[in-house]
Amino acid sequence: MQSEYPEFDKLYTELSRPLLAHAYGFCCDWQISEDITQKTWLRVYRYISKRGEQPDTPYIYRMNKDSAYDYLRKLQRTINTKSIEDTPILPAVTLPLTNENEADLFQEFWKQFSELGLPLIDRQIFWLAERNDLTMVEIQARTGIPKSTANDKLRRLKKTCLEFLNSKIQQAPKEAETETSNY
Repeated sequence: MQSEYPEFDKLYTELSRPLLAHAYGFCCDWQISEDITQKTWLRVYRYISKRGEQPDTPYIYRMNKDSAYDYLRKLQRTINTKSIEDTPILPAVTLPLTNENEADLFQEFWKQFSELGLPLIDRQIFWLAERNDLTMVEIQARTGIPKSTANDKLRRLKKTCLEFLNSKIQQAPKEAETETSNY
């Protein structure tokens, strides 16, 4: 199919695959990338029909980036309509656990780290990643937090908890020594 603007056809032939890959870098989903790229091509077509000239390649990439950000903002608004506290924590295995049992297990697990005052969202990211084996993209969809932020939170939380547990282990022999020396 040829459009009435040969400039558009030429651009489409040259940039269709690179723009698709560029959009994929923002969302890591090929179907969504195709939607984003289609929106970009619509913007390019309108640009050419209004101005009668083709936009520069960097400007087309900018349009693609803007389309990706528009999509991600829309996705985040949709996800943020639900509070993270309302997000159910689903069991990762097919055991006969109810959501109540899973919630109790969640609370019991985090009691040992109560001294750290960890934010609920960090604990839920850990739970979704480690207990439910969700990917960062799935966690982003469940929580509305960008996958890189969720990954950073998870890494920091693991480090904090590990340091906390190691300090407890190191304190245990010292406490045992002071108890035996008192006798």
